[in-house]
Amino acid sequence: MKNLLPCNNHPFIRRIAIFGLLFLLLVALTGCLAPHVNILSDEEADAFASEVDEMVTNMLEGLSENDYDKLTRDFDEGMRDAVDEVEGFPQIYDDIIGIVGQYKSHSVSSVFDQGSYRIALYDTVFEHDSEVTTRVVFQEGEGQWLITGLWFDSPALREPAE
Repeated sequence: MKNLLPCNNHPFIRRIAIFGLLFLLLVALTGCLAPHVNILSDEEADAFASEVDEMVTNMLEGLSENDYDKLTRDFDEGMRDAVDEVEGFPQIYDDIIGIVGQYKSHSVSSVFDQGSYRIALYDTVFEHDSEVTTRVVFQEGEGQWLITGLWFDSPALREPAE
């Protein structure tokens, strides 16, 4: 019987073919293991936003007022560790409030679940920039939501520092 696969006659080519197949399998499995994203309905998003609104307002006011304790009140331990009061917080204050100005208001634009996290996107208005998207990541711990991630984005914030 004749071999139909020419790579069977060349061990090096066969190894490459095997590694290639393993790589494709790994890529396929990685895609399958990615956390599923579940976008909440408008009603669910509004209900969640109402539940955490005091936390979000407090956090944004704390940042705007240069008040570390107020900003970090509802942070989980990892977030508090990441935002060092002495070095990290003053830099964050300068990088955000120094550009966009004082916090004015926010409204939820969408909420979705990804893995064990609930992520809320807010349209946030600041004194000098009304186009800030604030991304707040929550995780439930001990029966309450805690803030475990926070990002700000706007055209002004993406401009290179002078």
